[in-house]
Amino acid sequence: MTPMSNARNVLLVEDDNIDAQLIEVHLSKAAPVREQTFQIDRVASFTAAMRRLAEPDRHYDVVLLDRGLPDTDRASAIETLRERFPALPIVVLTGLDDAATAMEAVEHGAQDYLVKGRVTAESLSRVLHYAITRQKMEQQLREREAEHRALFDQNPVPIWVYDLETLQILEANGAAERNYGWTREEFRAMRITDLGMPAGADAESGDMVLDGVVQRHRTRHGDEILADVSVHTMEFRGRNACLVLALDVTETQRLVEEQAFTVKALTTSEQRYRELFEHGLGLICEHSLDGTVLAANPAAAQALGYESHELAGISLAELVPERFRDQVRLYLETVARQGSFTGMMTVQRRDGQWRAWRFHNRLYADGNATPVVIGHAQDLTDEIRRQQEVEDASLTDPLTGARNRRYLDYLQRGGELKHWGCVLVDLDHFKQINDTYGHERGDEVLVGVVVFLKSQTRSDDVVVRMGGDEFMVLLFNEAAANAPALVERITEAAAQGKSPCGLSLGWAIRADSETLDRTMARADQQLYEKRRHRRGEHAE
Repeated sequence: MTPMSNARNVLLVEDDNIDAQLIEVHLSKAAPVREQTFQIDRVASFTAAMRRLAEPDRHYDVVLLDRGLPDTDRASAIETLRERFPALPIVVLTGLDDAATAMEAVEHGAQDYLVKGRVTAESLSRVLHYAITRQKMEQQLREREAEHRALFDQNPVPIWVYDLETLQILEANGAAERNYGWTREEFRAMRITDLGMPAGADAESGDMVLDGVVQRHRTRHGDEILADVSVHTMEFRGRNACLVLALDVTETQRLVEEQAFTVKALTTSEQRYRELFEHGLGLICEHSLDGTVLAANPAAAQALGYESHELAGISLAELVPERFRDQVRLYLETVARQGSFTGMMTVQRRDGQWRAWRFHNRLYADGNATPVVIGHAQDLTDEIRRQQEVEDASLTDPLTGARNRRYLDYLQRGGELKHWGCVLVDLDHFKQINDTYGHERGDEVLVGVVVFLKSQTRSDDVVVRMGGDEFMVLLFNEAAANAPALVERITEAAAQGKSPCGLSLGWAIRADSETLDRTMARADQQLYEKRRHRRGEHAE
């Protein structure tokens, strides 16, 4: 069905011709809702409906489903539609004037229901319009929830959520795992007092008395760190809870305390401060409340690619990438209101390079003097990169340079895998190579196989060493359909002698919502069936 510009496309699934004709008559007489009309397409069975919905040139805005179809039962029809077409709203037609039956349909995923014999043109058009609107709102809500989850999981600052009544930790992000040493499962078995964090919130009033307070926390290894804690009450999974952001300021606090002592000493020794400002290795900056840089020490200026005098008079907004300039405005508003600010900011060097700075800035407004913000920052770019390199090394096979099995777990945890294809590769007679030529030659063959496989794949495809002499090529999303063509390309190249040894191949593409392990198992089964067939031919 080709969609009309102002029409909502309805798929009517009804096996009774009289009921179907009544529905069509009602829709033809229905007054347009918000300048939109309805165009109806009818099928007589659930099986036909599934085929029609799967056609690539078809588009429907809503399904009007008879619950009494002979080729499916009531619950499974709705569940199957929701599973295969989650964004498609469903309105149920029931011949039973029974509220319990109608609500059962809604509980299984239908947006609404209509009772046959009581349908009018007005009620039908209104229910269809509202079902489409509600489904869109629910889809937007799910997308926002996914965005919020990504912000939680990928935030570089440790975050956890705990129950205000029991103090039980309900969830923690990856940064909390890295900074404190416990896994998420271990976090969820702990109370906040196990971290050294006191209970600082009134569950009834939501008064967060510890918001913005630097606390002493314990790590899994017994180390003590200073954390600048920001807390917010919220409802989480039906519980009164508290969201905690715990920025590690152990080193920053030490530097800030040193800086505070130095600033205080200015009343008696301006020269001593200036010497520290000019010759210190820390990144120090002074700016006004409107964001104008008043002074920057040579270390800060050099880190940004400027001379100190060039930064005087420049706006802070000019020192960050354009996409982050709204954060500068929020920072200035917060430091003016709270008197201090600790956080992370992405700055941009004169040559265009981005750097990650952790900073602690404080407002000084003594007497009649013009308020000034003095800040100290640390460049954490290299540290963050080293952490990323360590993480990348843990996901890489040290011998061949291919990815390892942990990389597959990493992809699935991050939610990056939606659709995939895989090609399993097994080396033929690899044990004979080791036994005949030694393990050093065997290692050379393994490395050579990875080089060979990468030469036959696209840059986005991933070569994984599954263990021993077993490898896999993982193809993402749209590229999944290229799996059989890749098998042919590898087979042809191997036959031309480009592979360091013989290979056995099997492939599979994700079917429905199966797991990656299931897809790999199907590819593995195909590989061994081909190998048995080939060896059977040789035996003859």
